[in-house]
Amino acid sequence: MNKQAMLKWVNALMGITFLLTASGGLTRKFFPDAIPYETFKLFHPNAGVLLVILIGMHVWLNFGWIRSTYFGKK
Repeated sequence: MNKQAMLKWVNALMGITFLLTASGGLTRKFFPDAIPYETFKLFHPNAGVLLVILIGMHVWLNFGWIRSTYFGKK
């Protein structure tokens, strides 16, 4: 799989994971009885870890752009 194809998958999964993590946390905060705590405790932390891994992959795949934009010659 080339870098661009991998980046498309990582970005899509990162967006989905972010939405699931955020919506689960917000739902649990504002509607505590909507999601049983045992279910929340199982999925929310794991989704958060997956999100951090995907963010790391996103930064790694875009590091060339980051390096040239922020650390390039002036």
